[in-house]
Amino acid sequence: MKKFFFMFVILTIIIISSVSVYAHNAYAGRLIGGIASRYYYISSEVNYKSSLIVQGIDGWNFSYSRTGVSSKVSFNKTTNKSSSVMDIYGAWLGSGIGGQTTYWSSAGSKISPTSTNWKYCKVTFNVDGVLSNYEWTRTSAHEMGHVFGFSENNSEPNSIMCQSAYCSGLYNLPIAVDIRTLNNMY
Repeated sequence: MKKFFFMFVILTIIIISSVSVYAHNAYAGRLIGGIASRYYYISSEVNYKSSLIVQGIDGWNFSYSRTGVSSKVSFNKTTNKSSSVMDIYGAWLGSGIGGQTTYWSSAGSKISPTSTNWKYCKVTFNVDGVLSNYEWTRTSAHEMGHVFGFSENNSEPNSIMCQSAYCSGLYNLPIAVDIRTLNNMY
């Protein structure tokens, strides 16, 4: 009987450790066309921070060496705004807001991501001068998560989708659970 119990415990541990855990809330809608071979556009208002923005984007593009999990993401910079599915702008957004993402239909109408797929997104950074370089990269990766369809995830303090007021602040790029969840979504 001891041998059977021991085998049961070992088998249970193996099964539990092999199950992928996804810890995100996601919108019902998704980015039309998926997340591979896509383009982003950086406007002149935030071009002075483009290297920090690109670091956040590349956190999704090149995740394996950092997290041990490969992502399906392939986003490249373009100067042709019409080929972009993520347009990046700067504006005054008010105190305490690092950035925001809005969702747009094929017809060019602003939509809600909770029930509808979107053609492209506009990501706007707060250019009030308060964001540190670290926060520019973190906000870039966080808002890109919204472009993919993630909502806020304040229950996981290390997730890139945790809002700054609730997060640990340890990570400014996606962690393994973020990448696994994204791969499950697309």
